[in-house]
Amino acid sequence: MKHAFLFFIAMSFMACTEEETKEVKDLKSEREMLKSKSDSIKKRIAEIDLALAVADSSFVDNRVLISYSELRDTTFAHFFEIYGEVETDKNVMLYPEMAGLIKSIKVKEGQRVSKGQSLVDIDSEIIRNQINEVQTAYDLANTTFEKQERLWKKNIGSELQYLQAKNRKESLEASLGTLNSQLSKALVRAPFSGTVDEIFPNVGEMANPAMPLIRLVNMDKLYLTCEVSEQHLRAVKKGTPVKVEIDNTGQILDSKVAEVSSFINPENRSFKVKINLPKADGLKPNLMSKVIIKDHEVPSSIVVRSSSILQSQDGKDFVYTLEEKDSKLYAVKNEVVLGKEYKGNVHVIEGLASGMKIIEEGSRSVRHQQEVRIY
Repeated sequence: MKHAFLFFIAMSFMACTEEETKEVKDLKSEREMLKSKSDSIKKRIAEIDLALAVADSSFVDNRVLISYSELRDTTFAHFFEIYGEVETDKNVMLYPEMAGLIKSIKVKEGQRVSKGQSLVDIDSEIIRNQINEVQTAYDLANTTFEKQERLWKKNIGSELQYLQAKNRKESLEASLGTLNSQLSKALVRAPFSGTVDEIFPNVGEMANPAMPLIRLVNMDKLYLTCEVSEQHLRAVKKGTPVKVEIDNTGQILDSKVAEVSSFINPENRSFKVKINLPKADGLKPNLMSKVIIKDHEVPSSIVVRSSSILQSQDGKDFVYTLEEKDSKLYAVKNEVVLGKEYKGNVHVIEGLASGMKIIEEGSRSVRHQQEVRIY
């Protein structure tokens, strides 16, 4: 009798449990159906609002218009910029080594010349006359010396006569050498191959060692010299890749640091670097150029536009991201920790992740949890 009673109680409990389970299932099913309808209704309301905004000029949609971009992991690179001048070791002003009348100019501006080629001929008639006079005296002195030497070897004549003849001969020989050296300076020659950039005097004018004759330039090997602040000492080494931007031509050239000075200027706390330049049209000595050097790089980083960064009253940086909830779009405030910035791009160290949608246009017109709409 006792066992039969317990069996009856168990069966009654199971029946109640089955009824409750069925009721719960029904309620859950109904809830999902209503939620689905709610989402559909909200979506339809949004579509109607958009249609009304287009068709009905009296309709006012108070949601802020925004645009956004989806964040992706990328490499952030920071560069610093310095300026330098294009130079060449073969850019010289040629001066005469003697004074005289310019007899002829053998080249023209823009002409390519070879090493040793004659450029300017200075009148040397006076020196030639002096050479002829000294040559005549030398010939006589040499003949006298040879005769006196033969007599000296035969113990004829005095030692004084022999020494005087020898001294006279050697003195005139030295004078002749000096005059011939001066004569060679009357013809100005190219010290290296290059281009005649500028000719200063005219034929018939007087040349003197203080007056330049010709500017000669060889642009086969051009380079930049720049002064770099000591704060970039770690980033700049021999072989460091650089980009050279020629301001007046718009050219961007790839190169490397060729030399780094071992000395820091105590006046401006900088050191010099030399950058060899590849051959390119339009490069000229003394042309100002911008050098761009990478000093910081972070792979797989989050990068945003600096215009998207806002700042709270307590000085904390933040951005607005876009989140969807119940078929509506909301602006959500996210505090961020920023790294370096370069040309409008900022490295975000903390606060954002790949896949998040950051509000760009309209970010300054929204507030936290405000409903927005997309352009």
